[in-house]
Amino acid sequence: MSVGEAIRQNGASASKGVRPELLLTLIFVLQLALMAARYFGAPLSVEPRGPADFDDFHLVGQAVWRGDIMQAYDPVWMAKAQKAAWDKDIHLPWTYPPIFDLVVAVLALVPVSFAYTIFMSSTFAAYLIVLKKIAKENLFWVLVLICPAISIMIGAGQNGFLTGALVGLACLGLKSNRSWAGVPLGIMVIKPHLAIGIGLYAIVSRRWKVIFIAATTIILLSLVSTLLMGPSIWMAFIASVGEARNGLARGDYPFFRMVSIYAALFTFGVPVTIAALVQLVVACCAIVGVWFASRRFQLNVALGLAAISSAAISPYIYDYDLPVFGIGLALLMPDIKKVVTTFEQIVLYALCFFSSAWSLGVVTVDLIHGKLMSTPLSQSKLGEWQPLSLGGIAVVAALLLCWVFMVREKARSSEAAL
Repeated sequence: MSVGEAIRQNGASASKGVRPELLLTLIFVLQLALMAARYFGAPLSVEPRGPADFDDFHLVGQAVWRGDIMQAYDPVWMAKAQKAAWDKDIHLPWTYPPIFDLVVAVLALVPVSFAYTIFMSSTFAAYLIVLKKIAKENLFWVLVLICPAISIMIGAGQNGFLTGALVGLACLGLKSNRSWAGVPLGIMVIKPHLAIGIGLYAIVSRRWKVIFIAATTIILLSLVSTLLMGPSIWMAFIASVGEARNGLARGDYPFFRMVSIYAALFTFGVPVTIAALVQLVVACCAIVGVWFASRRFQLNVALGLAAISSAAISPYIYDYDLPVFGIGLALLMPDIKKVVTTFEQIVLYALCFFSSAWSLGVVTVDLIHGKLMSTPLSQSKLGEWQPLSLGGIAVVAALLLCWVFMVREKARSSEAAL
């Protein structure tokens, strides 16, 4: 059976009451419930639960209430705070904009177990609702292609469901020509690099009301952040961004979990300057591509390419950020199914799946063998093997294939019109 036939059969089965996407969703819900149970202290494994990204959210949220939030942007202070909280030496620096400090401050109002359960279940539900609205009968296959990223998200307790839902809402608003699309687009200032493509689409397509509302949302949230935490918080944030850039050059991060071309080249031993230059070229091509798509393609295709392009722009993007990639796939899938061969579908979907499955596989091997393969490159011993970063190669390759397919279909349509 071809991939296209399988997708069509899935849609037919869903109409008869068989809901494979519901079964897959229940698996994710079970994983989330088990993770929440571990936060509540349930003895579900021999090893105690180690600190995850969400624990860092909660720790920084507590710093907001204590008035220590500016120090949280200092990597030395954060390392000491993490050591004191978890009795472990870990590398989880804080580089989020002050606006996201407001979110983690709310999370810190309750114990970490309740905070994880509330935040993850609500953002996961929001993401699924938005994804269903966009993907419609293709929901199951979109979930399959991004299921490693979803699993990683649940385990890390990151904010990928939140950013994915916001980008999806912005796309839905743009599709229906609603000005309120600027609100979720503006809130994406919490991770602006993931919304560059959608923001550029709004500009190129002259959605000035959307741009105005997005800008107003950013200004208002920034003012609230400044009033509550003081204007100096912005200088601390800017300094942390500079330190993160230096950390990328030193190899201070678990690069195998990153899904950028920069990370891939870095782990292959390419000099930092060349890796950064290649990343810049890829980012510029992605931005130009969004501009071209916004002017030449129909709305769904332009938005889909814009969402996927956003995942290829920044050197600092992780596997847990790929729910945004899923929004792009959901927008493109109806056209992909119509214009590509079975073999092309298999190649494209394999790349999409591999983009986050690679890091999940490395982490799984890490857990099975009890060997910390996720140590940052700068902290690894001389001669110690470190896993490569291959997810970014898959992301860019998938984006290129989507472009080839859509341009080819555009050419065919133009010829048919003649």
